[in-house]
Amino acid sequence: MPKKACFAILLSLCVAAAGLPADEWGKQVKQAIQAQRSGDLKASEELLLKALLSAQAYGDKDPRAAYTLDYLGTLYQQKGDASEALRVYAQALAGFDKALGPESPESLSSCGRLAEAAEATEHWAQAEAPRRRLLASADQATSHDPVALAQAKSDLGLVLDAQQKWDEALPLYDAALALRRKALGEDAAEVAESLNNLGRLWLMKGDAKRAEALIRQAAAIDEKALGPADPVLADDWRRLASVLRKGGRDKAAAEADDRADAIAAAADLKAQGDHPQPKARPLPHPED
Repeated sequence: MPKKACFAILLSLCVAAAGLPADEWGKQVKQAIQAQRSGDLKASEELLLKALLSAQAYGDKDPRAAYTLDYLGTLYQQKGDASEALRVYAQALAGFDKALGPESPESLSSCGRLAEAAEATEHWAQAEAPRRRLLASADQATSHDPVALAQAKSDLGLVLDAQQKWDEALPLYDAALALRRKALGEDAAEVAESLNNLGRLWLMKGDAKRAEALIRQAAAIDEKALGPADPVLADDWRRLASVLRKGGRDKAAAEADDRADAIAAAADLKAQGDHPQPKARPLPHPED
């Protein structure tokens, strides 16, 4: 289901769960959802702005304004207005914090949407604070879910990595790898993701030999976990080709590229004859 549709449903469910009455604000939000679903983004935006005015009448201890701003953020993303999306997502997060508390599910979900929007537009510095906050929350959670904690560490590591804060990213990647190995086993695709992260980082730090070993490990795990015809595996081999090329091993790099192309072609055939395969979170190549 597209993200915009998911959030429209989520907004409706949150409104119902919060016990908010079907007032003028509620009617305007429903009309905005209908307009968005029909493709009339301008009308949806106008209705949401009206809903925001209605919501503000309830004061900052009421979550209506935060819900509206969060939905506006998804609308601006859909329209391609990244800067406006980031602005209203930040306002939504502040609103949820004040109305429901910083550890509320709504605040943490809003925090995640702000981080994702910043990352999607490569505003890495803006993504860092919400990623740090999400990691702190995962670390303090009474349930201590190791998989969720590993993901939070990996997410913050990627943001720091993108800002070339490699010495800060490295221990986060190492910790995520250890958590994933213990919780999911050596052959999980998430373990391969962590190995790829580390491989790329070590290449940036100038250790091509270590980078190659880590990326080869990742490719071996992905082939076992995802199969020999998966686009993620093709990405692994392209990443390895980049490492080899940077080390001056052009022949080996060309062979790795050829293998990546063959895997990608097999993946396309499989997708046409079957159902499209789910893709793991994309990772930048070392040359990016």
